[in-house]
Amino acid sequence: MSHATTQNLSHLCQATYLGELGVSPEEFDADPMGSLDRVGQYDALSLLHAGRRPLLPAQVRLRRELEQQWDAAGTPVARRPRAVGVRGAQCVFRSIVTGHFAKA
Repeated sequence: MSHATTQNLSHLCQATYLGELGVSPEEFDADPMGSLDRVGQYDALSLLHAGRRPLLPAQVRLRRELEQQWDAAGTPVARRPRAVGVRGAQCVFRSIVTGHFAKA
């Protein structure tokens, strides 16, 4: 991995507060998209793509609690933003990794 790619991944990890949400740099390096999904920052790339900041850790925790309650009540939650979706998120992720993305 190039130095620029490493820097961009590092920025993404910091911008999405993954360290504060319990994701180690090694876990993030091994599976960036999975790390975002696992902690509840699944829409972070869409937010960055739209020029917005990802959720703060307290917001992520609250959303996880609410989603668990909704799931328990039989109201499933769509965990992928429709505007970008999986393919779009992968494109945004690639643009971040290659440095063709403005940092928030």
